[in-house]
Amino acid sequence: MVRSVIRMLLDLKTLGRCEEMTAKNYVIQVGNMYFKGWGEDPLEPVFLLPDAVSHNKFVRRFTTAELPIAEKYCDQFGGEIKEVLRDDRKL
Repeated sequence: MVRSVIRMLLDLKTLGRCEEMTAKNYVIQVGNMYFKGWGEDPLEPVFLLPDAVSHNKFVRRFTTAELPIAEKYCDQFGGEIKEVLRDDRKL
């Protein structure tokens, strides 16, 4: 009985990880650069080049709920929204 409960809990934990890994996020791409965020002055967007060291860690990712915000940013500086997996380290 205890083993079956432990197995069930481990399966649920694994299922949660799989769902998290396949959850979709969105990044903003402008040309070959990716949107990182806003600089010290909130009027200046900051972009990262794909050949920058560890650029994947710092690229701003938007959830599905934040998609309207990403669309607003795209309108401001003419980018496009690219869909990526949450655990996707290669953009």
